[in-house]
Amino acid sequence: MIIKPNKIKINVWQVGYTTFKDFASSNRKNAKCVNKGYVLLDSLDDYWDETVWHLLNWGCWNYDKEKEHYIKPESVQSPLDHCNSDIILNIDGTNVYKYAMSVGFGEESSLEKAIKKITNECDFWPFPEVRRISGAIKHKDGKVFQNINGEWIEITW
Repeated sequence: MIIKPNKIKINVWQVGYTTFKDFASSNRKNAKCVNKGYVLLDSLDDYWDETVWHLLNWGCWNYDKEKEHYIKPESVQSPLDHCNSDIILNIDGTNVYKYAMSVGFGEESSLEKAIKKITNECDFWPFPEVRRISGAIKHKDGKVFQNINGEWIEITW
């Protein structure tokens, strides 16, 4: 895609787990930050970060009843169709890095600082390509258990 000169490019990264084991174990030190493309905006206002977050969640709201499927906005040049408190945004060419929190956004001056904040303060999921086990998970005495048909069974790796 050719970026029109009047568009503002917002770079997007997502923090998540590359294995189900790291997710189930809540092993934050193994979380990774992956580039997930960008979003184009016509202008910036005080809530540009919320606007981008909303656009990245197009798979939750942009349903076309006639075509019977969700439609990705043209301004979203990212594989994401939803996100949570797991994204970092950057106005291209600046040192403004916004990281999503459970409510609102924090700000840092570098990607590295934003990654550190998000991995210390926010919850995140395995990346979509990670094979997952369905069912509730709990931690007890340093072990991980999964609820299978009402019974808590220890997950051994």
